Amino acid sequence: MKKIAFFLDDVRRAAFYARVSGMQHRIEEQNLDISICFFRSRAAQNLDNEYNIGEYNIYDLPDLQDFDGIILDLYNVDQKENYWYGADVSRRIIKKARESGKPTIAIGNRLEGFYYVGIENIRAMTEIIDYVYSRKGCRNFWFLMGPKDNYENILRTKAIQDYLLEKEGKDYHEFFYFESYESITGNHGFRALRDAGMPLPDAIVCANDRIAIGAAEEAFKDGCRIPEDFLLTGFDNIEETESFIPSITTVDQCWTEPGKQCIDLFLKIWDGDEINKDTYLPTRIVPRKSTKDSAPGLDPAAVNSRVYHEISQEIFDSNLDSLEYGLLSCTNLREMGEVFQQTFSLLQCDSLFLVLDERIFEEAAEDAFLWDPHGKIDPQDETLPFCVEGYPDRMKVVFSCRDGKMSMENTVISGLYPYFEEEKGGHTWLFLPIHFRKYNVGFFAIREAIHMIRNQYMMRATSALTTAIENLYFKNRLRKINRMLSNASITDTMTGFYNRFGYRQIAVRLFEDKKKKKENLLIMYIDMDHLKYINDHYGHECGDSYILALTETMHEVWPARTIGIRMGGDEFLMISEKSPNLNPEEVLGRLRSKLPAQKESRNLPRVPSVSVGYVWTDMTADLTLEDYVKEADQLMYVQKSKRDG
Repeated sequence: MKKIAFFLDDVRRAAFYARVSGMQHRIEEQNLDISICFFRSRAAQNLDNEYNIGEYNIYDLPDLQDFDGIILDLYNVDQKENYWYGADVSRRIIKKARESGKPTIAIGNRLEGFYYVGIENIRAMTEIIDYVYSRKGCRNFWFLMGPKDNYENILRTKAIQDYLLEKEGKDYHEFFYFESYESITGNHGFRALRDAGMPLPDAIVCANDRIAIGAAEEAFKDGCRIPEDFLLTGFDNIEETESFIPSITTVDQCWTEPGKQCIDLFLKIWDGDEINKDTYLPTRIVPRKSTKDSAPGLDPAAVNSRVYHEISQEIFDSNLDSLEYGLLSCTNLREMGEVFQQTFSLLQCDSLFLVLDERIFEEAAEDAFLWDPHGKIDPQDETLPFCVEGYPDRMKVVFSCRDGKMSMENTVISGLYPYFEEEKGGHTWLFLPIHFRKYNVGFFAIREAIHMIRNQYMMRATSALTTAIENLYFKNRLRKINRMLSNASITDTMTGFYNRFGYRQIAVRLFEDKKKKKENLLIMYIDMDHLKYINDHYGHECGDSYILALTETMHEVWPARTIGIRMGGDEFLMISEKSPNLNPEEVLGRLRSKLPAQKESRNLPRVPSVSVGYVWTDMTADLTLEDYVKEADQLMYVQKSKRDG
């Protein structure tokens, strides 16, 4: 049996799922004796660097000598240091692949010394610019592009410039806008060129579909119509371009083909055949209404799939709430496994294994490692006993879920094999990191779960379990320390606020203490406006940036002796002790005056805004903290209704 190690950066790309589907299809149709192991990082630009280090360390888990081939699907790796996450680990796996001597295929990015499978970016972009120039008669253009130093973006930009230089004999550099591959580039690019006084072009050509969607949204705000005022093209053919109004003309990269070609390429390499280093894949223009073309109706199967996904998402969200709540009350890993198995059936995978560093089981010491008040590791303290680079020689398989049943394993392993060895090919394994920011503590091994990659069920469930493990570990380490300071089990690590468990442990206790002393409190309920719209139109990463923008500002403006609680995704409760200078309207005024600066510093598409309700307690009344919270919540919704109205 042959084994392939597949290293993936940024799992949310639809292209990845299509590539994997192509690989699986080729293996199944030819009944090949091949298994694939996926090592997935979900590092993100808006998360801190130490968290990203922990994510990328999954690349250090496998011994490459155990594999017969390597695939590197490292998103935009050529410009990480200047634009993306600055991940040294990504470069380290490239070096290790070279040193391993194993045949290695790079998908979408040329990496020296490796085989390459991808499209001819110059030809594909030349075809799309020729389409709007020759067939649609466009002569004036705006170009909204990705990062200047990204490999694919360089090629696509060159194709445009060379084509127009030949056709028009002039340089169009002033009509180019460069940023990222996200939709926000479309917002910023359209606005920047419009504010520069440039008249609307005949066509806006975008480096990818996300940028095109962002440009369309910004154009709509400006009162423009597409395609009446200008034509619009994207690149990639993501699902959203078909359902967007108007549907967007794009370039189909035939994403299943790279996966098939990778398998075909490995078969030839293993057979000793002489082959070209570069494999170029065909592309095709998909004309749609954004360029005044008639477009076929939506694929009923795709539409039905989306509707089904939305319905099933509601079911999963409900179960996820129960999972997170249940995990909070667990006092050991066995209990966590029993809670987790209740969600396992939703994950639709064959089996899941939890593997942890043995040192996580050590009893808490007196010199326990402390968290700062914002739920982050003290950068001056390096006392956690876990690896920052690589994994320990010995780890323990704690529990497994198979066929809906949980069993405690407690099996010590060294490396991935022979424990995860298959008798025959045709199987896939997904390996996800478990880390406390930069510290590696273990990994999930999930069998036959690739079809779940596209939705967030798997990721959110494993993330909840990771958080629970992290909370339990720090809770045990702090057990001997008589402090209430930001225990990991009561802190929301994203925002630094207490979570709902912290609300019960800290806020309720404070309220009862103040009630005995007849000292009043200010109860303020805060809800971010339009977060669902942000998530739907700009992605959840952008939504997370909004939440961080708000909480960072709240940390800055709130008075001392205030407790902050994250009640839900974008809902926060602030409880302040009464003082002579505490004026809630002044606090809110400072909050709202500082939020516009967050738009600029974080490159947000709009200024964050909030709806707020607040009440002062009357400790002589027979009311509970929950009563006041409900009242503040109702007042907040009254304000939100007025703002929305």
